[in-house]
Order: sequence, then C-alpha cells, then structure tokens
Amino acid sequence: ALQVGHTSPSSLERVRRQMGTSAIVEWISQGWEQLPEIVDPGIAHDIRALADDPGPVATAAARLPQTLSPTDPRPANLAVDTARGRVYFLDWARPAPALPAYDLLYWVFTGDRHLAVPREALIDAYARALARARGGDDTMDWWEEQLALSYVAFVASFAGIKAQAKPSALPWWIERIRPGLDALT
Repeated sequence: ALQVGHTSPSSLERVRRQMGTSAIVEWISQGWEQLPEIVDPGIAHDIRALADDPGPVATAAARLPQTLSPTDPRPANLAVDTARGRVYFLDWARPAPALPAYDLLYWVFTGDRHLAVPREALIDAYARALARARGGDDTMDWWEEQLALSYVAFVASFAGIKAQAKPSALPWWIERIRPGLDALT
C-alpha cells in the first residue's frame, strides 16, 4: 500500500492526542495551514483531502505494477561503494509495496540540493532504465499513469513539509499532480 497520509493534518492531530505536541508536529501543521496561500486553494483542498483519506489513490494504484520500496530513499540512507560500482539503500525499517515512481519522487524531494541533473532528466532516465530492465518500452504502457498517481501520493504525503521547507518548489510539484488528480475525479 502507498505510504500516504503519515504527515496529514488528521495524522498530526492523532499524534497530538496520543503523545502531545512537538515542534515538528507544529511545524508541519503550519505548513498545511499555509498551503492554500502558496498554491491554488482548490488544489490545496484536494491535496489535504487525499492526505486525510488516501483511499482513492490507493485504489487506483492497486491495479498498477508495484515494487518493494524502502519508503525512505533519501541521500542520508544511501551508501556508495565506488570501488565496486555499487549503490546500497539503507534503512529498510518500513518496507512496503509502492509504485516505482514513488521512491524516485522521494529521492527528488529530499535530494534536491544533491541533484546533478534537472528533476525531469532524472525521472526520464529512471523510466528508460526501468523499461530496459523490464525488457523494452512496449512493456511500460502503465508508466505515465503510475507516475501521475505517484506525484499525487507524494504531494499528499509531504505538502505540509514542502510548504515549510521550500515553498518556492511547490509550483513544480503542483503542476505535475494535475493529471493524477484529474484521473481520480
């Protein structure tokens, strides 16, 4: 199942009730409150609704190919063995099935300052490598749909954080969720 909603407004409220407030919970909550000021309020409403109830995204994603995800593939959880030419993902504490692009988008989100190429080039390179690994482009008719849903799932998961950490990047993400939102309606 997609990892959506763990930083949603309703999840943050549950954390407050169970454990009390914390600086990080309040910081993310403030991001959710600021979201309609940063992006179109209608889109902000849709994102918040999907964060609180990711069922529509999960249902749409269930019929698409999935992969085992570490669910936290950020630069801090990466080890590179340059001598052997290998890359290792660390922190497999919460593995889960996910759409292939979801981890890729997590990497783009958390590794923004480390990216040596534009985001779009990285996403295209990943899609080409995945197609090669699956035996060719003709097996990838599902790629665009799962990419669109991955954008929606990812933004619904992290909009509150992005609104606080790097609000200037939100338009790039919002522009890419529109096809996925349209597919859910």
